[in-house]
Amino acid sequence: MRRNVKENSKINQIAQDYLNNDPTAWLRFSETLASKVAEWGTQAVEDAGGMITEVELKDIVLPELLSPTLITLVSKGMDHREVIEEISRLIDEVVSKVEAGFEFKPYKTTNIDDLNYWLGDDKPFDDKFGYGVTDLSLNRYSLEETIADQISDERIIKTIAIPIANASENIIFRFDSIDPMLYKMLLDDPELLGTLDWRTFERLLADALESLEYEIELQKGTKDGGVDIFAIKRNGVMGPQRFLIQAKRYKNRVGVDPVRQLMFLHHDHRVTKVCLATTSTFTRGAWQLAEQYKWQLELRDFQGVHDWIRQAAKQKFTF
Repeated sequence: MRRNVKENSKINQIAQDYLNNDPTAWLRFSETLASKVAEWGTQAVEDAGGMITEVELKDIVLPELLSPTLITLVSKGMDHREVIEEISRLIDEVVSKVEAGFEFKPYKTTNIDDLNYWLGDDKPFDDKFGYGVTDLSLNRYSLEETIADQISDERIIKTIAIPIANASENIIFRFDSIDPMLYKMLLDDPELLGTLDWRTFERLLADALESLEYEIELQKGTKDGGVDIFAIKRNGVMGPQRFLIQAKRYKNRVGVDPVRQLMFLHHDHRVTKVCLATTSTFTRGAWQLAEQYKWQLELRDFQGVHDWIRQAAKQKFTF
């Protein structure tokens, strides 16, 4: 396929910038595109008889747009049509993996011919129960149109022209892997720690502690009873030790109550020590409580978490 260098320059360039340690433009582009695709997809699923929220769908789409594989492909000169097709393929692929979780409802009409026409020959309809079998590939053309609109050079320029100053207040970035790029970004600009979504923050802590020679048990992230990570040292000089880490993405200072609640987990799980790690800071009362129980409790504020990140980066990478 012949490639139009002029037409493709912006989308290719921001992908190249990402790989060259300047990720801001691609991150903003991905955030905006994920929101638009989620808006489209929510309506498409609803029209097809399914139920999924924009937030749920965005959480599925955004990691695909931040895939190192996709970014590398785009940076190497894919034209707009190839970019559209690749992004559509990735979104279809990842949605198919969670499709079983969609909650389908009866169609409002009982006209089977109408439904089969709308769904297409490959979309069976069960006339006994009145349910259709569908997925987000249902309207692939519409999906590709949504993507095409967002990757036009004019739209990308508008997207990335927003000042970066307040990014941490308005945008949450999510990465599909904890890789050297994320460590490099955080070392260069520590404030980006506050822009990570809650699950990425947990995974970053788990990855950093694993690099510091802990055996990690990362919890599922929901209904975990306040436990996010167990970090284990089995062969320490003082015998096996097990630490419980709770990760909190906060903007405001963390007070006494969350720290006090953490002490109950120390007793319930009979761990060596509990730790609360946050993207924010702690109140004086919280630090006083930590001093009172310093053999059982540790607090890691913004600076403390960055100490872990710096130590881990030294073990893992050479920048």
